Amino acid sequence: MAQDSLPLGIIPTVDMPAPSWRGDLVRRLVRACAERGFFKAVNHGVPPRVSARLDAAA
Repeated sequence: MAQDSLPLGIIPTVDMPAPSWRGDLVRRLVRACAERGFFKAVNHGVPPRVSARLDAAA
């Protein structure tokens, strides 16, 4: 892992902003997947009730 990697036990959070930030978003997604294999997406536009149903099913 690179020196600027997140410490173990930290889940990377990826902010899903407007499409104008797409290049940076892709880099963050690739890094999160390469370093941890998963990430937490925020500001993705999925309604809270849908997220709550997913959490309840997990």
